[in-house]
Amino acid sequence: SLIFLGDVLRYAQTHLRPEAQRTFKSSTLCYRQASYLCPQSGNPHNQLSVIFLYTRDNLRAVYHNYRAFYSEAPFPTAKDNFKLLFENINAAAGNPRHQQ
Repeated sequence: SLIFLGDVLRYAQTHLRPEAQRTFKSSTLCYRQASYLCPQSGNPHNQLSVIFLYTRDNLRAVYHNYRAFYSEAPFPTAKDNFKLLFENINAAAGNPRHQQ
C-alpha cells in the first residue's frame, strides 16, 4: 500500500540520513496519493502530520492532524496526537503554562 511505502521511505530518511540532509518528498508523494485514492481515510493525513512535525512546519502539522481526526474514517490516535502536537508547539514557544 502507498501508506506502507511512504512509511519505509520516511524511516529511511529519519534513520539513515543526518537531519540536514533529510528530504521527505517521496514519502509525502505516497501519502498524498493515498489521500487522493481514499479521501475518506484519516491515515494519510496522520502520516503527513508526522512529516510536518519533523520539518517543524507546525501549521501544516495541525492542518493534517485535523484532517486525520475529522475524516470519515478517522485515524485512531488523532485526538491524542492533537494534544501532543499542541503541547509540543507550546513548549517550543516557551510558554511555561503548558509545559510539563
